[in-house]
Amino acid sequence: MMERLNQLFSPVLTAGSLPPGLDIHEILSKDFLLTQATSIYKQKVNTVVRLTLEEQPVVIKLFGWRNPLHYFLSPGMLSRAWLSWQTANALLRAGVRTPEPCFVYTSRKNGFIQSNVYITNSLEQHYSLRQFLNSKPAIDDARKVIEDLAVSLARMHEAGIFHRDLTPGNILIDEKQQTYLVDLNRTVIHSTLTVSQRLRDLAKLNLKGKQPQFEKSLVGAFCDFYANECRSQVDWLNGYWERRRQLLVYRRRKAVLKRLKPGK
Repeated sequence: MMERLNQLFSPVLTAGSLPPGLDIHEILSKDFLLTQATSIYKQKVNTVVRLTLEEQPVVIKLFGWRNPLHYFLSPGMLSRAWLSWQTANALLRAGVRTPEPCFVYTSRKNGFIQSNVYITNSLEQHYSLRQFLNSKPAIDDARKVIEDLAVSLARMHEAGIFHRDLTPGNILIDEKQQTYLVDLNRTVIHSTLTVSQRLRDLAKLNLKGKQPQFEKSLVGAFCDFYANECRSQVDWLNGYWERRRQLLVYRRRKAVLKRLKPGK
């Protein structure tokens, strides 16, 4: 309880070590990050860049505010940087790959979050699951990646970690075809996850890519590997397709309502 209160009300909260060659004031400057970046991944609401340092390239995520309401609610919530840090360490303890966390920083004024930044080591060569599937890989290569991912996600869920944004763009693959989970700032960690929560996560995994003829095979393989790792008798395959169907219906309705808004 005291640790939670400290996280919510400390004027400055840090963990880990700031990589050599970086200054805290520099990494809190969007202009600095954009001018020094060797790669820019995002620069709208959140700024996500890769910086090449002497010892180890790092990825820096400086969080912004998508909605002003979130700022006014911030005294009652962990910063997204701190949530990313906690989740990354929980994933590593569970045997799930995620880029190694280096440093986290959150500052508050009267409880309101003023700035928060999260830094990890950078994967030398990587691409997203979306890019991988769209590159039309051989079915054997795709199955190898899917097996690795299924084992990781089963371990994540067994550890009570509910990712909540498990899209193919938030899964990275290295040169050895090993998968890594990123974008951890929406996660919720429970003691255990229900089947419903697990399926809500898994339904966001679109495994179609540009070879839709492989989709059913890949989903079937994924569910088999996932069930085997969980040692579960749940019908994950039918559960996935039903949740996936519900998600797509919801997204279509949301798109229609958005088009019907005045001024659209």
